Amino acid sequence: MMSYTIGVDYGTDSVRALVVDTRTGEEMGTHVFEYPRWKEGLYCDPSNMQFRQHPLDYLEGLEVSIVGAMEQCGSNVAQNVRNPKNIYLTTQFGPTRVYLGTLTRS
Repeated sequence: MMSYTIGVDYGTDSVRALVVDTRTGEEMGTHVFEYPRWKEGLYCDPSNMQFRQHPLDYLEGLEVSIVGAMEQCGSNVAQNVRNPKNIYLTTQFGPTRVYLGTLTRS
């Protein structure tokens, strides 16, 4: 049975998504989304050492980076990651599993 996972990494100025074959470790697709508001210098005040990202940069980045990574994969890979059952969130406190159950998509 084929098994794939999608990893998402939020950085200071971009978010990256990676699709990996969990059986072989092979990278199937990747995409980087640079935060547009960050690039424009919005919500930052370097003279006061304040550097902030806008929440929409995170939300847009999540969607664009995952879609971009999936577009690099073949249709067989996309079919196998269409119905995720779990999301694993990793924070400074360790991983947390969020069970999604059966998702329905329109």
